[in-house]
Amino acid sequence: MNATPFEWFGTNEKFAFHGAIDDATGKIVGLYLAKNECLQGYFEVIWQIVNKHGIPASIYADRHSIFLSQNASRLTIEEQLQGKVVNDTQFGRAMKELGITLIPARSPQAKGRVERLWET
Repeated sequence: MNATPFEWFGTNEKFAFHGAIDDATGKIVGLYLAKNECLQGYFEVIWQIVNKHGIPASIYADRHSIFLSQNASRLTIEEQLQGKVVNDTQFGRAMKELGITLIPARSPQAKGRVERLWET
């Protein structure tokens, strides 16, 4: 899952295409176009996925602050061992409620599947 800002209409104005691809089949399972990469766009894609295909076991996405709190990487090992946690983002909390595991990508190559599909 990712969003790609691009000049889709040749008007010098960028819009973000939010998209999700099923890793098993390579098929697009959700799309939403918005002015910017946003929480609403990702919620719309999740809504499409759940309504058309059911609840996925996991979602693989980049480390955008919509998916993962920027404070998560600031915890030291000592703090983690003490049980300190960082609050989930709204998207992360919603995925937990649905039982969906959110997997953050660790490399540009891993998260670039949507960009390769759009050829951007």
